[in-house]
Amino acid sequence: MTPFSDLAGYLAVPGLVSLRLAPDGSWLAAAVKTLGRDPKKYVTSIWRIGTGPGAPPPARLDRKSTRLNSSHIT
Repeated sequence: MTPFSDLAGYLAVPGLVSLRLAPDGSWLAAAVKTLGRDPKKYVTSIWRIGTGPGAPPPARLDRKSTRLNSSHIT
């Protein structure tokens, strides 16, 4: 069973809203939408994602600091 098997599961999958490359090319800023505490509303968070080898793991830039792995970005 995958998140794409039913509508509620599909809507709960985080989605990439916007992606911007830093001027020096060393990282990306990604806006990611997810369902909020109210399942009828989406919230957007901003993440910093390194582009080079040995870059640190993605880090959330807004609100509390949380780690994101590549499986969270669709």
